[in-house]
Amino acid sequence: MLALALFASSLATLASASPLRTRAGPSVTSDGSTYVGVSSNGIDSFKGIPFAQPPVGNLRFAPPVALTSSLGTVDASNYGYSCPQMNLANGVSQTGSGKILLTLFLYSAAEDCLTINVQRPAGVSATAKLPVMYWIFGGAFLLGGTTMYDGSALVARSVALGQPIVFVSVNYRLNSFGFLPGKEVAADSSASVNAGLLDQRLGLEWVQKNIANFGGDPDKVTIFGESAGAISIAFHLIAKDGDITSSTTGRPLFRAAIMESGAPIPVEGAARGQKSYDIIAKATGCYGSSAPIACLRAVPYAKLLAATNLLPNIASYNSVSLPFLPRTDGIFLRSMTQNAMPAGKFAKVPIISGNQYDEGTILALGTLNITTEAQLNTWLQTVWFPNTTAAQRTQILKNYPADVTQGSPFDTGLLNVITPQNKRINAIVGDVVFQVCRRFFLEYTYPAMPSWSYVSRALVALPLVGSFHGSDILNVFGLSPLNPTTEMQTRWIAFANTMNRESRFFLSPRRMAG
Repeated sequence: MLALALFASSLATLASASPLRTRAGPSVTSDGSTYVGVSSNGIDSFKGIPFAQPPVGNLRFAPPVALTSSLGTVDASNYGYSCPQMNLANGVSQTGSGKILLTLFLYSAAEDCLTINVQRPAGVSATAKLPVMYWIFGGAFLLGGTTMYDGSALVARSVALGQPIVFVSVNYRLNSFGFLPGKEVAADSSASVNAGLLDQRLGLEWVQKNIANFGGDPDKVTIFGESAGAISIAFHLIAKDGDITSSTTGRPLFRAAIMESGAPIPVEGAARGQKSYDIIAKATGCYGSSAPIACLRAVPYAKLLAATNLLPNIASYNSVSLPFLPRTDGIFLRSMTQNAMPAGKFAKVPIISGNQYDEGTILALGTLNITTEAQLNTWLQTVWFPNTTAAQRTQILKNYPADVTQGSPFDTGLLNVITPQNKRINAIVGDVVFQVCRRFFLEYTYPAMPSWSYVSRALVALPLVGSFHGSDILNVFGLSPLNPTTEMQTRWIAFANTMNRESRFFLSPRRMAG
């Protein structure tokens, strides 16, 4: 939990950093609305810009609806609300780690949360046509928000390199509000099991229509994200069988993608998450209703959120076996990942896809009560692989031996042992959710499109968690004092500008693993 606390503290510092030098607020007029932002330290920021109608009432669970009328003059000096959040402390002891979790990731949240943020070099003109980096945050599809991610350091670095960019971040619906599964949802044409993904997509449409007025180039958009954000990007690559054409401009919504700790995970249809739907429906009194979605839309916000928090989260025994995920729906996600990739049904754009060396450590902290191989076998059967045979699980355990010197954090010998099984579990979680999916993805992207991969060992010596999941965020957003901060920023900025590893900044991906 120490690493998690330090990580969250760093993100809080990122979101709340005080400006040192300010000037008069910049103003941009676009599509009939005028946005008045703030300027400090050489960065113009326009925050909390609505890009969709509030997803409340009959629009709860629905695909987002674009705004069609002028907003007039908008105060864009502050972030908007984050979307409804799951509480990581639920299901965890309220002593020790539970107390830490109660203080982490606490954002001002509301259903009216679909806002977008733009940060650019100060004074950029509407004719600048700078490359755009569109950030999709992570959080296991359960929590998170754009308030965590101030792009100022990334933009400042781009200016220093002589390769300036415009940074954009988008809020999207999470947990049951954005990814409610169940056959009842699939059967209702007014609802979507992928509302959160569609929010991200509508944000990209907003960029196509508006970003030129902020000095960005809608033809030079790179989407990038971490964890669930990277997984989301992978789904945008296979959505609509790989068609990334803008519905408003006819141009591609993006031209390149960077996926940090996330690739297309295997998912199925809405019925695969029926258990999650049933728990929420029963807790809200909508189970068995003749109009279940209408019933759930009438449930007060606090009651629906409380019902959502009955489900396990990433701090629980279930780890990253998540209750809310994107699902195939026959419309946006038309086929399962494991079918779409071999069939070539994905957008052919240059990509970077990578992982941290010890992805599983921070995400398996809720499994420290597993201390024996028998308990581990039960966990594999009940949480991860319910359809496996005893022989198959035995083979899994052979592939991940009880020898602690083989577990994660890797290459640490007898160190970092918390329980007889923790390093073993860390290795399993890291491989199943991250490394395997990345390797499967890359099997099919090359030679169809330029593809680069990396495994980062930054912070590998950190006790207990090593090069943990999410530690790359510290580098991308300039929070780490170590060299990987400038190195990773430099590579990402160069890629957004050139889409080419031959840039004078873009070195061999293998160097990142060193």
